[in-house]
Amino acid sequence: MKKLFASMLAVILMAGCAQQTPAQPAETAKPEETAAAGETAVPEETALPEETALAVIPGGWTVNEDYQTQMGDDDAGRLEKALDGLTGVGYTPVQVIATQVVNGTNYAYLAFGETVTAEPEGNYYVLAVNESSSGEISLVNIRKIELDDIHAKDAQEALLGGWQATGTGKAGMLPGQDTQASFDEACKTLEEGFMLNPVVLLGTQVAAGTNYAALCRGRHDGEDEYALYVTKWFSSAEGTSEMTSNELFDLEYYTSGGADAE
Repeated sequence: MKKLFASMLAVILMAGCAQQTPAQPAETAKPEETAAAGETAVPEETALPEETALAVIPGGWTVNEDYQTQMGDDDAGRLEKALDGLTGVGYTPVQVIATQVVNGTNYAYLAFGETVTAEPEGNYYVLAVNESSSGEISLVNIRKIELDDIHAKDAQEALLGGWQATGTGKAGMLPGQDTQASFDEACKTLEEGFMLNPVVLLGTQVAAGTNYAALCRGRHDGEDEYALYVTKWFSSAEGTSEMTSNELFDLEYYTSGGADAE
């Protein structure tokens, strides 16, 4: 009887031990790489934010419609003849910004154009006009200045094609005291001895402040000839301004090709 009781007790104790044995944890996958001490591992699917010192909104530019016309009677008459019979866009000449001696003289006009539609759309254009040595006037090319894609060259490149900048860039060509003041402050970052004056404010873009784009006339001290530049600067909401780019305006692109003729 004692042997039977001892055998039954042993079976009960063995069953109890089996119930208390903890389950083995599932194997934990090890990361392929371990971050070094002091570093934080970043999951591959987490995109790190890009640095955006200046927000630029593609297509978010507003064309400036406040400009000063600097035109002589001869220049205005020449463009009027060149545009005779052209429909679709009405052009107001702003300035002759460059000339080129070839088969007479080519003139590069900066003009403000408005579509002849129920809701007119305004933009700046470069119009190339030729006056032959015999006095015949013809339209060579029209190209729109797209504010979110202004063609420029590296400022160190020579102005090719024999064009001579003639724009009357000077203080006061920018509308409003605030715009002029922001331009003047931004120009403080230009290299010493470089003079830059606006021809016309092309447009503005609101982005955590205001981006400005202008066509300017510039040269270094000691140089006889001016060049045309596309100048961009940013004015913060706090009122500080900084130059963001100053590149040689690609005049050859805007005076040849004919792709944007209206």
